Amino acid sequence: MVLSTAPLVASADETPDVRISEVLVSASSEDYDGVDWNGDGYTGSTSDQFIEIWNAGSTPVDVSDWWLDDEEGGGSPPCRLPWDTVLEPNARIVVFRADSGIELDYYGGDSAILR
Repeated sequence: MVLSTAPLVASADETPDVRISEVLVSASSEDYDGVDWNGDGYTGSTSDQFIEIWNAGSTPVDVSDWWLDDEEGGGSPPCRLPWDTVLEPNARIVVFRADSGIELDYYGGDSAILR
């Protein structure tokens, strides 16, 4: 009998159900009961912008080497998700601007792309 604690990931013939589930573009300041979303000590700063990624599927998905972007071919440089990043079913990860460098445009509109 062989036991393994390594996470299983969706097989190649399964389509992973990973989605962008939430985007925060404009964080409220302290004057408007804002929250320091990324814990850096600054409330309402652009570093609090985030994109949340959710595994809505029923199997773990290895999202290592997936890319997050705001505009293909423009905007901020894309951000590659770290190695060994496995999203369990119904799990979420939050990617903050302070970590990704992705600057979402509140006034001009923007996109969040996961590929």
